[in-house]
Amino acid sequence: MAKLLSICVKDSSYLLLRLIPFVLIGFLIAETAYRIPSLKRIGNLFSPISKLARIPGYGPLYLTTSLFNPLSATMIIVELRRRQLITDEGVLVFALSSGFPVSLHYTLVWAVPICLSMLGIGITALFTLGMVMIGLFQSSTGIFYSRYLKGEPEIKNCPIECKALNLPLRRVLTEAIGSSIKGMIRMVSILYPILFVVFLLKNSGLMAGIERVTIPVLDKLGLSSSSAELITVSSLNFFAACSIAKRMFLERMLSSFEIVLSLMLGSFIYSLGELWHTILPYNIAFFGVRLGIKVGLSLWLTYIAGKLVIITIFFFCRYLS
Repeated sequence: MAKLLSICVKDSSYLLLRLIPFVLIGFLIAETAYRIPSLKRIGNLFSPISKLARIPGYGPLYLTTSLFNPLSATMIIVELRRRQLITDEGVLVFALSSGFPVSLHYTLVWAVPICLSMLGIGITALFTLGMVMIGLFQSSTGIFYSRYLKGEPEIKNCPIECKALNLPLRRVLTEAIGSSIKGMIRMVSILYPILFVVFLLKNSGLMAGIERVTIPVLDKLGLSSSSAELITVSSLNFFAACSIAKRMFLERMLSSFEIVLSLMLGSFIYSLGELWHTILPYNIAFFGVRLGIKVGLSLWLTYIAGKLVIITIFFFCRYLS
């Protein structure tokens, strides 16, 4: 038992030490960009989404903020709703329309640094494409829902003035580094126990029992036992899954396409439980029970539907090849 715990501590620590520099860089880029007002002009890139979703006034600022900091973006619509500048239906339009920039945020800040450091450019590009397409699907549902509404999502059609100051570069970097380090500390405190549990399940043989349950299902889908292992780990933790995927790729147990498909399937399984431990609690806290449940369920259902669409496309491409 002591040897097993020692191996798990060693594996978890090694993986975490490899991940920290890349994730910290991602945090630093996001935090720096959010603090430099001139960089927020990238919001013009999201003008097509905001216009199609009928939120031209507040949409560009919200969508730009979603790219750099999704939680801060959520606080924008919480305040707009409090000041009765957007309707409850407008809150739903805003939240769904942000799927594309939010997917860019999590992909570029989290997935790309991790995948790139372990799995190379090809797998990273394919996985990134899949995740961004899911976000685009979710934004599309927000646009269609806005077009379905009879009233306007925004009560007032005038843009919010940006209150950001032109801070000296030194102060910007100092604040960004400080926030990045704090974010990293929070992440490590949560991530390390998760990594430990994942490696404990894997090294103790308990993971094999889970795989035996999933293998019959995966056999019908034409996936191997190696895919079953990767899907199971991916459903628990993405970072640990990338570490295992690297070994499988190097040993030619799985192809690049099979690795991406397995990561997607694992992510889908994880999302099934995400509704209860993340999405609903947060949205109910922000918007109250009635609207919070509506927003949370809408975000979750469109996210799940988007993943199913992309996974289906991946299976179809795999079948053709």
